[in-house]
Amino acid sequence: MAKLRDKLWLWAQSPDAHYETNNTYNLPGHSRMTAAEGAFYFNIPNVCRVRMMGHPMPPYDQESVPLRPCKQVSGLFSVQVPSLLQNGEIQTR
Repeated sequence: MAKLRDKLWLWAQSPDAHYETNNTYNLPGHSRMTAAEGAFYFNIPNVCRVRMMGHPMPPYDQESVPLRPCKQVSGLFSVQVPSLLQNGEIQTR
């Protein structure tokens, strides 16, 4: 019988992926945890690896090595993060 934990997925992106040069979101501190570290720390067996702000860069072979112990790894999705919020409207690059 499958456990709830086996159904969980970690949405994982590169460390500091939300930080732009000017920290648009005013986030405190910095994110230093990798996708593999997050999966192991939270004991989540499945990872949805996201490409955000141009990271990670292809080829993805080296990026995938630490994720080998995971049960399932979903492919890399590319996400464009809004960079500015002006007049209540999101402006993207």
